[in-house]
Amino acid sequence: MVFVTVKGYDVERAALNLPQLLAPRGRAVCLTNGVGHEETLAARLGKETVVAGAVTASVSLEAPGRVLQHTRGGVGLAGGGAAWTADLVAALRSGGFRARAYARPVDLKWSKLLLNLVSNATSALLDLPPAQVYSDARLFRLERRMLGEAVAVGEALGVRWVNLPGFPVRVLVRLLRLPEAVCRPLLRSAVARGRGDKMPSLWYDLSRGRTEVAYLNGAVARWGALGGMATPVNETLSRLVEEFSFGRLDPQEFRHNPCALLRAVGTNG
Repeated sequence: MVFVTVKGYDVERAALNLPQLLAPRGRAVCLTNGVGHEETLAARLGKETVVAGAVTASVSLEAPGRVLQHTRGGVGLAGGGAAWTADLVAALRSGGFRARAYARPVDLKWSKLLLNLVSNATSALLDLPPAQVYSDARLFRLERRMLGEAVAVGEALGVRWVNLPGFPVRVLVRLLRLPEAVCRPLLRSAVARGRGDKMPSLWYDLSRGRTEVAYLNGAVARWGALGGMATPVNETLSRLVEEFSFGRLDPQEFRHNPCALLRAVGTNG
């Protein structure tokens, strides 16, 4: 068994080395964020060899060899054969992890994608923590539009939303459909508890010059386009993050400047 934990842009390269690492009837467990990676691995290894995975615990690397866990979370797994996956879930539980098996990889990965989208690109571009983003009514509306696009695209693909360890994704989807007066305080509180002042993954990616946005907001835009669905917020956020990472966008253009970002996305909030 091999756990695939590389960044999304390295999955294809990792897939080239996996055949020589896996034993016969072994499995590659893909924990990489975003959608489309399991298909990349399956093209190289075969569908039955690939297990879709999602980790919902928020962690940070404090120092070499020292990882700090910020939220409880756990591990979700799907595919690779029900019996094999059940055995891995049991092994993870015996090691103290919260683990659960899911019937369909597409439900698991898109449900995790929805969580990954929350105040990720927006926070990264603005250089503001998620709690501060959700405290601004205009940015909340931007986030709600972005998440609404993702929900619409996922459901058009037949996704059935599932709750993940520590994160009731179905509740999130229902909240997004409620009036703002109800939805916003509840989501603001949830984001403050779940992320607070911890910066999201794309913020860290930008500091390294390469990001996974193509497999997050970019994936929503890509699948939306294939289905003839407009996803202007996801498409714009993805493009801006890419331009930032390639050095074609001045980092100061949006830093602490919600108005500039709202104009770029084409909304005044």
